[in-house]
Amino acid sequence: MSYDINIWSINSVDDLKQSILEEGFKELADNSYSLESKNWQITLHQSTAEDEDVPDEALSLLPGIKYMLELHLEPISAPKTAYTQLNKLAKILARQTTGVIEDKQEDTYSLPSGIKKYNPPKREKEERFSILEMSWWFEHKNFSNRQHIVSFLKLLEKYLPEALPRRYGLYEPPQFKYEETGFEHFVDFLSKEESIVCYTTKPVLGISLGFNDAPGFVNHGGKRKYKCSYITISLDAAVLGQSHWQEHLPKMWKTLSSEIQPFYGDVRILKNYISGKATYWGDATSERHPVKGWWWRGIPKHSALAMVIGKPYTQLWRGIKPASKEKNSLLIYYADKWDEEQNIANIVGTIPKNIAQPETSNNRAWHSPLTSLFYKKKVMALEANEELASTFPFED
Repeated sequence: MSYDINIWSINSVDDLKQSILEEGFKELADNSYSLESKNWQITLHQSTAEDEDVPDEALSLLPGIKYMLELHLEPISAPKTAYTQLNKLAKILARQTTGVIEDKQEDTYSLPSGIKKYNPPKREKEERFSILEMSWWFEHKNFSNRQHIVSFLKLLEKYLPEALPRRYGLYEPPQFKYEETGFEHFVDFLSKEESIVCYTTKPVLGISLGFNDAPGFVNHGGKRKYKCSYITISLDAAVLGQSHWQEHLPKMWKTLSSEIQPFYGDVRILKNYISGKATYWGDATSERHPVKGWWWRGIPKHSALAMVIGKPYTQLWRGIKPASKEKNSLLIYYADKWDEEQNIANIVGTIPKNIAQPETSNNRAWHSPLTSLFYKKKVMALEANEELASTFPFED
C-alpha cells in the first residue's frame, strides 16, 4: 500500500524538470519521476486533468486547473522522515505549479501558503474600475421547483462559491448570515421569495436573483411591461487579468447557461464604476446593462463578450450564424478571449431589427460623460420610455 497525495494544478511540472532532478528524483518514462531511499520510495506522475476529473473541492479553491500530479509514498509503513519529505515536496510542487493539495487519506483539500485564488487589485478610494456582468433571462418556472434551485446553487458552490451569500435577506442590511443558517435555509428562503438582497465575496461584487412564478405583462409606472425571471452575477473585471480566471469563467458561464436554460443571456464589461472600501457604486457616467432587471424589451443591440440564445428567439432570428457551441437547444457564442477590446459582433451577426430592443436615447444616455443636474433629470425622465421590440414573442 502507498500514501497518496494529488496536486491539482494550473501549470505543468515540465518547466520544473531541473528543480525536480535537483531534489534527487530520477526521470522515468511517461511523465514520471522517482525518489528512492533504502526503505522507501516516492514516485511522481503527471497527467492532463479533464474538466470532469477535477474534484469539486479543488475547483472551488482554484479555477483553471489543467493538470494532476500524483505523489505516492511506498510502503505506507515508511518512517516519519519519509512522510516529512513527502509533505515538503507536495507543498513545493503546489506552489511552483499553482495547485491544490489533496490528501487522499485524510480527504482534505488545501492551498499552500502564498497561493491565492484571487489577487485583488490595489485601488485608491473612489477610483474608477470596470465590472464583468453575466446575465440570463427566462420565462420558465423551473426555479419554483426546490430541486432546480439546489442544482443551480450546487453549480455555484463548485464553480464560483464567492457568489453564494455571506449574508442574505429581504432588505439592507440582510438579516441572515449564511455560515449560521446554512445551505438548506438559503434554498428554502430563495424558493419563497421573488427577490432578495445578497452580500457576496470578492471577486464577486453581487448576485441578483429574481424568480417570477407568473411571468407576463404587468402594469408598472403607468405602462404595460413584460416581467420575467432573471439572474445576474457581477464580478470585478480585474479577474480577466489573471490567466486562471480568464480560462475558468467562459467554461463556468457555458455550464450555468445550460443549467438555467434562458431565452437570452450575455456577458458584458461595464465601465466607470467607483470603488469603495467594502463596496462600490455607480453614477450617471457608469455604464448599465441595456436590460433593466427583469423588464424584458428585446435582444440588446450592443454587442457583448458572450451570448446565449434559446427558444423562442432561436426560431425568430432568421439567418442566425452557426454558434460557437450548441447545447440543449441553446446557441452559445463567445469571444476567444474576454477583455474590453473583444466582442462577438462578427460571430453572431447583425441582430434582426424586429426582435432587437428599440434604440432609445436612454440607452445611449447612460454612456454619456455628462454629469449635470439637467442631464440626471433627463435620464430619469427617459427611463419611462421603454418600448418593446416590434416582434415580441411573449403574449399579453
